[in-house]
Amino acid sequence: MLEQATIDGVQMTIDRLPVALTVADPSQPDCPLVAVNGRFQEMTGYAPADVIGRNCRFLQDGCDGSDNEAAREAIRTALSRARGVEVVLRNRTRDNEFFDNFLIMHPVALSYGNTPAIVGSQFRITGRTTDSDVAEQANQVRETLSRLNFERNRLRDERYRSLARSSVELVRTWSYRRYGQGN
Repeated sequence: MLEQATIDGVQMTIDRLPVALTVADPSQPDCPLVAVNGRFQEMTGYAPADVIGRNCRFLQDGCDGSDNEAAREAIRTALSRARGVEVVLRNRTRDNEFFDNFLIMHPVALSYGNTPAIVGSQFRITGRTTDSDVAEQANQVRETLSRLNFERNRLRDERYRSLARSSVELVRTWSYRRYGQGN
């Protein structure tokens, strides 16, 4: 289960990104969303309070089940193998408007100990897209995942620096108490 501090850190990161993003926790029953950004809210009309704790499949409510069956099967297979997947799903906004959602999902280790999460990037597409449209959107996702990975590494390194500084201070305090002098 993802720790709240990790979720808060991820939330601050995805809020700055220009792509509709969701983060789900696969260690919890039904893989609920734990974070969404403002772009997701703009695209779907759903506020974070409406979706946190729910599986993202609620966006398919009211859609013809056969529209999404192949995509859902691809998602299930990818998740069972801890792999990424790219699919197009028929979704519905809060205002009951149907749209095609180009969804790219990837498992990502978000914290020390490799606590897994599923990062989903969504792109609203209209009609049929060309290969170059899909390639451009995939490049945006790769850039976003790269930024998330950089931020994860930065946070890890900062945690190590903080631990090192705290350790030095602890030794200084011990030395001062033991010998009555600081270094």
